[in-house]
Amino acid sequence: MPKVIKQDEISQNYCQGPYFCSMMKLIIYGMLIYFLYKVIFQVVVPVSNGVKTVRANMEKMQQQKAEAIKKAQEANTASASAPKKEVPVEAEYIDFEEVKKK
Repeated sequence: MPKVIKQDEISQNYCQGPYFCSMMKLIIYGMLIYFLYKVIFQVVVPVSNGVKTVRANMEKMQQQKAEAIKKAQEANTASASAPKKEVPVEAEYIDFEEVKKK
């Protein structure tokens, strides 16, 4: 008659074997590496690329603003240094008359 092995004996012997432990470690490490790979390339890399794009756009806008301010200052200094011609104002003079109420 064959020897009957209980479930506890199977799990104890099988879980304590060197192959099972090394295979479980290999599977767990493989899954851990896979999930880290997914997180890095689907979350971290796109976010960092987005941050770089936003930063570049902000720097570009700041440069444009600085150039606009510089041009405005140059225009103000150029117009201030040019002699202004005073145009005589030709207007009609109307005498003031008091209006009395009845």
